[in-house]
Amino acid sequence: MKNVFFLTLAVLMTVLFACNMASSDDYDNLAVDMCACINKSSSNISPAMKTAIINSNGDQEKMMVGIQATMSENPEQAMTDATALESMGKETEKCISSLEKKYDHIYTADKEDVVQQKLLKALEKAADCKFTYAMLKLGINSKE
Repeated sequence: MKNVFFLTLAVLMTVLFACNMASSDDYDNLAVDMCACINKSSSNISPAMKTAIINSNGDQEKMMVGIQATMSENPEQAMTDATALESMGKETEKCISSLEKKYDHIYTADKEDVVQQKLLKALEKAADCKFTYAMLKLGINSKE
C-alpha cells in the first residue's frame, strides 16, 4: 500500500511541476534570448539594410522597396548584405534550435497566432530588438 501511495504522489508531483504554463515573463525571456540570437547572426548586415527591413513594418512590398533603395545607394555593400542575410539564416536556425530545447518545458494552450502576437509584444518592448521584431513580423505576415 505504501509503494502505491508514493508512486501516485510521485506521478502527481511530476504532472504538476511539468506543466509549466507560459507566463508573460516567459515571453519576455524568450524575446530577449531570441533577440540575442538574431543580433548575433545579423551582425554583418549593414545598418542601412537593417533600417530598410525595420522600416517595412512587416510589409513585404515596403521591405523590397527599401532594400532596392539601399542596394542602389551602395551596390557593393548590398552584395555583402545579401551574403550576410543568407548566412544569417543558418546561424539563426542553429540558435533557435537551442532555444527550443531551453524552453521545451514551458507549455501553452494558446493557438500559434496568439503565441506569435504575445512574442511580438514582448519583442516590441525589449531593448535593442527592433530588427528581430521586424524579422518575426515579416515571417508571420508571409504566412498569411
